[in-house]
Amino acid sequence: MVPHLIWDAITGIYHFFRDLCTIEILVDHMKVLEGKICETICKLKKSFALGFFDFMEHLSIHLPYEAKVDGPDQYRWMYPFERFLQHLKKVKNRALVEGSICEAYIIEEISSFCS
Repeated sequence: MVPHLIWDAITGIYHFFRDLCTIEILVDHMKVLEGKICETICKLKKSFALGFFDFMEHLSIHLPYEAKVDGPDQYRWMYPFERFLQHLKKVKNRALVEGSICEAYIIEEISSFCS
């Protein structure tokens, strides 16, 4: 069994990211999330060794502010674009990569337009 303090901290992180990734962002709710994530990280620091933490755990404190300023997550995700670029970077001509990526993009657009 997982100790109650660790279980409470992990579920707190789950609820934080679930609320942060909603479609509709409420400013008042983001202020509440800012306070709750600080408490959750403090609970984690009580439970785990300090070597477990680096700057990435601290960055979650700033996410509610970013959501208030920029809006919902799904409009800022880079994953689809990075995945498409990875698809385009599979080129045969390694000497002129940028030109090959442009040609692959044009071929991709033409094939989707014609079909």
